[in-house]
Amino acid sequence: MFGLFLLTGHGSMNEFLNKRGLSYTDLCGCGRVENVWHIVFECGLYDDERSCEWSRWIGEEETRFERLLESKEMYERLMGFADRVHVTIV
Repeated sequence: MFGLFLLTGHGSMNEFLNKRGLSYTDLCGCGRVENVWHIVFECGLYDDERSCEWSRWIGEEETRFERLLESKEMYERLMGFADRVHVTIV
């Protein structure tokens, strides 16, 4: 389910929740604004999960979200990442 939140930008991320009055903050546990881009590409809290999924497949210069959806394999990697990350966010 969290994978769908990453694809749509809706769901249990603090930026989304805060804009709707459902969270007192828009910040991630790391102190930066928590949104899809932050979780998927930037947040240090998820470096281990991220590196095992796509750092070998997408270079530092190529961190475009669309790139993660270019193939079934990359989509499945994104969903695997979402499943593991959701456990720590909830």
